[in-house]
Amino acid sequence: MHDYVTLEDRFEITQVLARYGHVMDRRDVAGLADVFAPDATFDVTSVGGPKYRGLSELEAFLALGDSVHPPFHILSNAWVFRDGDVVSSLSKWLTIDQHTGLPRSGDYLDSWRRTSAGWRIAERVAQVRWTGGAWSGGYDRRSRDRRVESIES
Repeated sequence: MHDYVTLEDRFEITQVLARYGHVMDRRDVAGLADVFAPDATFDVTSVGGPKYRGLSELEAFLALGDSVHPPFHILSNAWVFRDGDVVSSLSKWLTIDQHTGLPRSGDYLDSWRRTSAGWRIAERVAQVRWTGGAWSGGYDRRSRDRRVESIES
């Protein structure tokens, strides 16, 4: 197996990544199968949720509606790469917290599987980077405190 991902595969994968935001924002339960493999996992523990397993759990999650979902999803900086035998992608996400109106951002690390319907996410891990508030504190207080300590030393 080669160690690169073809342009055609990259294009299809980035199209699926773009589709994800539309599926989530429209609460399009049927559209989940256009994005995720039937046995996909989606780990949202970093944002306070569980690890969903399979389309049926993802459909139940999406059916919860606006009470748990941000009003929109923006995805950018998609990097598609091969890690050994696994095709992966790393992308950035941005949403607005529906309770505070503040931005939230992070990364999606995805593992992909080619199915008979095309490329689908087999495993997704959401990692939070920023949860709103004043930027002056940096990504988190511990990181800022370490920077201040190193400057003062």
